[in-house]
Amino acid sequence: MADEIRILAQHLSGRKGGMLDIELIYEGMRSDGRVVAESYSTTALLGGGWDIVHLSWPEWTIRRDRGPVVAAADAARMLAVLRLAQARGSRIVWTAYNHWPHEWHQYRVADMYLQAFSMLADQVICNSQTLLDEFIRTYPAIRTADCRVIPQGHYRGVYPDTGATTEEARSRLGLPQDATVLLCLGVARRYKNLLPLLRSYREVAADHEDTVLLIAGEAIEAEFGRQLRREAAGLPGVRLDLHHISDEEIQYYFRAADRFVIPTSLPMSSASTMLALTFDCPVLGPHRGSFLELREILGSSWISTYEGGIRPQVLRDALTVSRPVGRPALGEEFGYSAIGEAHLRAFRELAGRS
Repeated sequence: MADEIRILAQHLSGRKGGMLDIELIYEGMRSDGRVVAESYSTTALLGGGWDIVHLSWPEWTIRRDRGPVVAAADAARMLAVLRLAQARGSRIVWTAYNHWPHEWHQYRVADMYLQAFSMLADQVICNSQTLLDEFIRTYPAIRTADCRVIPQGHYRGVYPDTGATTEEARSRLGLPQDATVLLCLGVARRYKNLLPLLRSYREVAADHEDTVLLIAGEAIEAEFGRQLRREAAGLPGVRLDLHHISDEEIQYYFRAADRFVIPTSLPMSSASTMLALTFDCPVLGPHRGSFLELREILGSSWISTYEGGIRPQVLRDALTVSRPVGRPALGEEFGYSAIGEAHLRAFRELAGRS
């Protein structure tokens, strides 16, 4: 087709990278019928013929655990390949989620690489204006790029949902019916501040005997899993489900909880936030990035924020707030059909195909 657009996209298939978002965005885009999208590889990039090269986590394009020399060499190679692609007519799009890699063995190399990569980006997409402004402060070179705001989507109709009530979900998970349940769900990683969360809960547990802190998700690093278990030992009201939570089970964890807690101030946005809201679970997150605009759109009953780091007072405040009734108003703009269309429109305009 004359107006066909060819896109090489990172993390296009399945859950590689830990998110469904990219796959869902491209499902929405492909409904147009004039989109050819393939999963990113350096071989495909060198083959040429791409209108758009779409990267969401550029740091994953270089080897991160082979020492600084290998990481630096990979970074130089990747930047050269991207410059070649641009010289051939491809435009580079960066969907910017994280300011810095959450986990990285060579942070200095990562910092230099991302700054250099930002100078190549022709278009930058963030899921809120607040997040975009913060990225511009960190990577000032993107001021000259075509910057767009496209919201992050919800997962209604994507994950299994039987519509279980709170009572049914708690019964299935073996949680007390009359407790206030704080949930932290996701792969258990060090940067997520799970140890400070447990220590903060220790300070408030004695005065809130009718509460449960539920930490659920696989601890890929065995030693970190052992640390969490040691910290939680003897602490009443704490339950650790340190195993993979299947798609079918996710609904019950969120529907059983009174609040989903994000205990680290690192993320500017969070797919887990939208996952919680998908199952009508209110969210407590850091007072920054996309959390601010989500709170304005959905209301403070669904999105509450805290300044600074996770600490006992943050949990005390969270335990005094009742779970809202009903569902958050996630309108059409949060559906992946609209989000896919918005991405395609942005890509076509960038490639001169509008």
